Order: sequence, then C-alpha cells, then structure tokens
Amino acid sequence: MAEEINTASARAVLSAQRLQDVLDKSLDSLAPLYTGSLDSLEPQVVLGNAEACLAHVQKGIGSISRPAATDAIGKAKKSMATLEKKIRQLRKVYPGNTAVKIDDTKHFINLTFGYHVATLIAFCIVLASRIFQGAARRGAGALLKGIKLFGYNLTLLAGGPNDLQKLALSTIPDSIPAVETKFNLDVEAIPHAMCTKCGYVYSPTYPRGFSKPEWPQRCSYRLIELSEPCGESLLKSDGQPRKMLEYYPFPDWFGRFLSLPGTEEYIAQYYGLPPSTKYDVKDDSFFYTLTSPKCAAIDSSNTLQYIQSSVRETITPSWVTKPPGISRAGTLKAADHWRGLYYIHLPLYKDQSLG
Repeated sequence: MAEEINTASARAVLSAQRLQDVLDKSLDSLAPLYTGSLDSLEPQVVLGNAEACLAHVQKGIGSISRPAATDAIGKAKKSMATLEKKIRQLRKVYPGNTAVKIDDTKHFINLTFGYHVATLIAFCIVLASRIFQGAARRGAGALLKGIKLFGYNLTLLAGGPNDLQKLALSTIPDSIPAVETKFNLDVEAIPHAMCTKCGYVYSPTYPRGFSKPEWPQRCSYRLIELSEPCGESLLKSDGQPRKMLEYYPFPDWFGRFLSLPGTEEYIAQYYGLPPSTKYDVKDDSFFYTLTSPKCAAIDSSNTLQYIQSSVRETITPSWVTKPPGISRAGTLKAADHWRGLYYIHLPLYKDQSLG
C-alpha cells in the first residue's frame, strides 16, 4: 500500500514538472515578440500557442492533488502568473484578430446524469421508436410500460429486484411526454403535408378552433403562374398526409437556449460601449453594429424601453404566458417568456420601427 502511495506521489510530481517545462518553453517563445523581429502574422501564432499552453497547464495543475507535488505546483503557478501577465502585455501590442474560443462547459447540462444505464437504454428505445419509426405517443407509452414489466420479470429470475434494480425500474416513466421533457425534446411539432410529386409543403389549419389539424385534399402548386396545378393527392383515406413534414419552430428551441443557466447573464455583458482594443469575446462590437430594418444603428436603450412598455401594456389572451419584462421589470427564465417576446412584442417593435 505504501509503495502504491509513493508511486502515485512520484507521478504527481513528475506531471507538475512536465507542466513546468511547457510553461518554460512558452515563456521562451515570447522573447522574440519584445524585439519585433517576427513577421506580421507570426505574433498571432506565437501568442495563440502560448494561450493554448496556458489553458492546458491550468487544467493540468488543477487535476494534481498529491501533497508531495505542492512545491512543484507552487512553482508552476508562479510561472503561470508570469506567462499570463506577459500575454496580456503583448496582446496590447498585438491585438487578437482571430475567432475567440468560448469555454461554455460550466453551462453544459448533462441530461443523463443520475440515471442507471438500464434506464437510459429504455429511454433510447422509446425515443428511437418515436423519431425513426413514427410511433404515436400512446404506442410509445405502451412500449415504456412493456419494457418496465419485462425488466421487473427479468430480475425475478435472479430472486427478485434488489435496491439498485428497483431504483432503475422506478425511474422509467409511464408516458413518452415525461421522457421527452427529461431530455428537453418536448417542443411541439407543427405537422405539414408534403406533396409526394412536387415536394410543396402545406401548413396545417385548425378550423373552428379544433385541435385536430386539416390540410388541402390536393396540391395546388403551380410551377409558373400559367401552368396547371400539380393536382397530386395529399391525404390518405383517414385524412392524414401521405407524406408528413414535422416542423419544430426555431423560436421554441431558441427560447430554451436563452433559458439555459448563464446565457442571459452572458448576453447582458454586451451592454455599454465596446472597448477600442479587443481582448475577449465580451469586447466584440456585434451588438453595437447591429442594424434595424431601416439599416440604421439600433439604439439599445430606446429599444429596451419600448419592449418593456410593450410587455406592460399589450393586452394578451389569458392562455398566453406573458414575460415579466427585461431589466427593471424582471428577468426572463422560461422558454415560454422568450417565445412570447418573439411572437408578440418584437414584431410590434418591428412594425413601429418601420412606421
């Protein structure tokens, strides 16, 4: 046991020393930048490599926890601070002109975390039946229950389910909507009828407020204005499209993206005046150079004030999820709030900006 501990400690010290070597080489590579002896493009390459090395070492140092490597880690951290300081100084002379890499791993949500492998297999089987086989929700729900029943009876062959097996079985829901919600896939699809002959797509209609969609009986698309309509039959005998295209609205997906942890705060960093020298993605000028439909620069403060007043004053049906507003009126968290902005309040702003 003691020998294993000594071996692990020696490996930790060796790892820290190797990272120190990387730092030393990176520091040496920056020396020509102070003399200005490199070509115009080479400073960007050298600084880019140094920044990549710094990120690599920071990650490596953070993974070393053996007490025996404390001295080596301390030395490496001092070199890291020196390298970072020099990079910042040189970036003032050689501002970055390449795309900025954003590390968003801290905002990544592992939707499979906490589930047993057997449970995830059940999820995948049912989702695959929905996506690739076109199974209805009722059929997918029956499949879930069948998998659960099969798993329970399989455990009985070994004397009954143990605690871990009971937990895995209990986390399998009885309905497909629950599975779709767990994986953030519960965006409502809009079913379109597609012509099997010309490929023209028809949006559904909901006459008299019914929830069941309807489509035209035949395709009326004309290749040119004077040509005959396609005339191909669109529907089967049961009224369903012969070929269906399911469309998932982009605002729904985008609303979910904006509702992810940290996204709203990241967007908020763009307010204010951009600095003249760019060191980070937050210094970009995209937000400030964005143009309106009139091709004029958008006044962000006036825009926000108008949208806030629209949120407060616009009368909407009771079933519409009204956003709490922006900034002073509250913060947006739910995807429904963003969807309301895109469908109702932002179009109103567009109309008044064109008027």
